[in-house]
Amino acid sequence: MFNFFFKTKSKPESQYKAERLSAFGFKTYNDYLTSDVWKKKKIKFYKSSYCSKTNGTPSCSVCGSISKPNVHHLTYKHICREKLEDLLLLCNSCHNLTHDVLKTKLNPKYNLSNAHKLAKKVRHSKRLKLKHFDLLYS
Repeated sequence: MFNFFFKTKSKPESQYKAERLSAFGFKTYNDYLTSDVWKKKKIKFYKSSYCSKTNGTPSCSVCGSISKPNVHHLTYKHICREKLEDLLLLCNSCHNLTHDVLKTKLNPKYNLSNAHKLAKKVRHSKRLKLKHFDLLYS
């Protein structure tokens, strides 16, 4: 009756990911990423308005590069049944930078869904680029 007074702790993203992958018959995340299900989802994403594009070519949402873009999950809550708005296109460099932000726990406000925003700040600021390793690894 009074549950709205108490915050319930939500599951960590990794737990959502493991549970969903198992429920859809995938043993590992890599199995899912190499599946036809994921390939079809990526094709649908590339054709959608959620995919960032430069002159009609899929491009990185952070730096605009068209070189080898990766589809990044903003959340694992819907994995195997992702909504297109749960995905983001990143080049290898920005994708790695985004995951570096997550691994270092640089700031608790950054998570899977918004770490790319700090990556964008780092990529577009000369001052931050020079301090990139200090920021991420200190």
